[in-house]
Amino acid sequence: MKKCPKLNNIIYEARVGLIGHNFITPPQAARIRHLLRTIILPRLLTRYPRHSISLLTPLAPGSDYLLARELTDWFEHRTIPCRLQVVQALHPQIVVEKYHSVWRKGGSWDGDTLTQQLDWPTQKQAILQGLAALVVRGVTHNRIIRLPSLSRPPPSQNYQPAFQQAARWIVDHADELIAVNDPSRQGGGPGGTLETLGWWLEKDPEEQHLAIINPIG
Repeated sequence: MKKCPKLNNIIYEARVGLIGHNFITPPQAARIRHLLRTIILPRLLTRYPRHSISLLTPLAPGSDYLLARELTDWFEHRTIPCRLQVVQALHPQIVVEKYHSVWRKGGSWDGDTLTQQLDWPTQKQAILQGLAALVVRGVTHNRIIRLPSLSRPPPSQNYQPAFQQAARWIVDHADELIAVNDPSRQGGGPGGTLETLGWWLEKDPEEQHLAIINPIG
């Protein structure tokens, strides 16, 4: 947490990391939104009065996008200063292409619609445009943090170190973490939700401000 220029009685910045599963369905998204609006975000506001909010996210399709959009809307509606900081370790084209297998299994990239009847190239472009539109919404304040791995193509398409780098950066820089995690699922591998939660819980107990949302109840 750090001081920021005084603006409408706002004197501090709180950095909130957002992580979660790529696979979500509209009913799961509805539950996530309900818990955010009724429990998690009111508590967050109580914990950080007189703060601006920075959202740290890899902004992948699925939970990342849903959390980022929901929090951005919630804070903007209350005229609380909020900005999105997208942590990129891979080009968005690669991130979305990796989502293809999740989409084929019935995942909803934005938590609202199921579009598996579309061909993948069409859907891929729609996802890329949707991700970009969320960043552009607050073009004056939002920013993209490009990590070093972005300029070095992974050998043999091994993207796991890049995902780890983005997750590690969020853990190291966030004051609070909001995670969508279904404990019945298998771990997502290096840089996945379970590994990221493990890193978070290694922090000093006084810094482990954590909200976990189970999308299936």
